[in-house]
Amino acid sequence: MEIVSCMLCISCLGLISGPLLVIYYMRQHEKKAQEQAYFQRLRSLDSLRQLTPVDFERFTANLFTQMGYLVKPTRTTGDEGVDLFLTKGNWTAIVQCKRYKGDVGQPVIRDLYGALLHNRANEAYLITTGKFSLPAQKWAAGKPIHLIDGSMLVKWLDFFGGRSQPA
Repeated sequence: MEIVSCMLCISCLGLISGPLLVIYYMRQHEKKAQEQAYFQRLRSLDSLRQLTPVDFERFTANLFTQMGYLVKPTRTTGDEGVDLFLTKGNWTAIVQCKRYKGDVGQPVIRDLYGALLHNRANEAYLITTGKFSLPAQKWAAGKPIHLIDGSMLVKWLDFFGGRSQPA
């Protein structure tokens, strides 16, 4: 009798967990769609600078997803200088997000380069709402580091941000 009731409980769990998983995934999809719609309304540097640092990271992840990358966020603390991991096939990149008004300096670029080597990534992106100092730009030259300042970020938004599906 106990074996039969256990079997019934297990089969009931299967019947219950299936619909619950469907509901969970539907809610996750709905949440992502709402987040994407919210981020698509952001079109100016001022609106991007109003985001919290965590929301700016989520915004950047959404933008790279729109560009066709598989995006994996890192923990918000202890991320060792990497906010996002990007993949496309065998190609990998790391992303550091800086919601700044001023200049991003050379030490930040050096740290990102160390993270690039440590993670054995092909490339690195530093995305900021600010600008890059001249020493930072010179130090990044010739390295697989892409510096995306605020004005370039707005151009990316115009080009990639309006897509409803990844490329």
